[in-house]
Amino acid sequence: MNKLILLGALILMPRLTYAAPGVFCPCEDKQIVAQLQASSNEQLALANAVLPSLQDERVIAFAQTVVINQTDFNRRLAKFINDTGIVPNETDLSKAYGNETQQKIAEFKTLKGSSLDRSYIETEFNDDQKLITAYDTYWILKVLNSDLKTFLEGTRPLIQSHFDEVQSIRTLINASGSRL
Repeated sequence: MNKLILLGALILMPRLTYAAPGVFCPCEDKQIVAQLQASSNEQLALANAVLPSLQDERVIAFAQTVVINQTDFNRRLAKFINDTGIVPNETDLSKAYGNETQQKIAEFKTLKGSSLDRSYIETEFNDDQKLITAYDTYWILKVLNSDLKTFLEGTRPLIQSHFDEVQSIRTLINASGSRL
């Protein structure tokens, strides 16, 4: 009897899969789209929040690139949503992005100079690592809609390029010690 109840519960539970370190999410296309949207909005909000206060030219240029790229990504994602009809369905994870964004912005407001530059780059580095993990171990592998899979595969190189750039800046900052 207990085995039958357990089997029934497993069948009725939404499919859960590994999305990023320590994060489990439902594997549904509309939830993937919501997470993409939330992640992009987070990166855009963080870049806009820090841009006026950044000091290092490399970090400023990077944040400006983030604003341009995420604005373009949001435009492409909105077109994709309109064309395919896959309406984002928020999850606890996609809702959490907003709270985390506000917390990070509040933290950034307490920092100045190289401390802000370092904190912003470290945040971008960590967020991009999680995003790449989500793309590679979750979204591209588990997506059901072929159009969404094509969209993800098409945007994956952009994510990698962004990560490579932030990793390079992070390496330079770490090598410079206290100087930026």
